[in-house]
Amino acid sequence: MRDSPPPVPEDARRRAVNRAHAEAQKKKKDAKEARRNKKILEREALDKRRRHQRQDGLPVELSPSPSEDSLDDDDGIERG
Repeated sequence: MRDSPPPVPEDARRRAVNRAHAEAQKKKKDAKEARRNKKILEREALDKRRRHQRQDGLPVELSPSPSEDSLDDDDGIERG
């Protein structure tokens, strides 16, 4: 029975490059998901505050004005 040959050095380098690229993509995806989750939690907190304000007869809090963060949504267009 034969063992498989050792990896070719070029393959090891290519694998390392591919792994680095995949890790960078995962980091970017995780950051995007974290921003999304943060916005969801902020929105839920705002809705909860508004419900309490309505129940207490207070004026309802307005939506926050759009900031640079909301303009920075990933719409497929990469900005410099």
